Amino acid sequence: MMDINQKSPACKDLVHQIISCHPGLPVIAISGNPKIQSIVKKLGLAAFLLMPFMLKELYHIVENPFAGQALKCI
Repeated sequence: MMDINQKSPACKDLVHQIISCHPGLPVIAISGNPKIQSIVKKLGLAAFLLMPFMLKELYHIVENPFAGQALKCI
């Protein structure tokens, strides 16, 4: 799970590095910026949570992290 900042290219680079080094590992993005949702799928992230979020929302995502590759936006 990582906090994504749309203005930081380092975030995008880190996502690409994680995905290429650990294919199949679901990466969850969190952000206080709702505009980030539009780039989450492009980056290949497994899910997105808009901060602040409830722990039950996070639990719902990590409960079955390998269930499909579809993007989940909560």
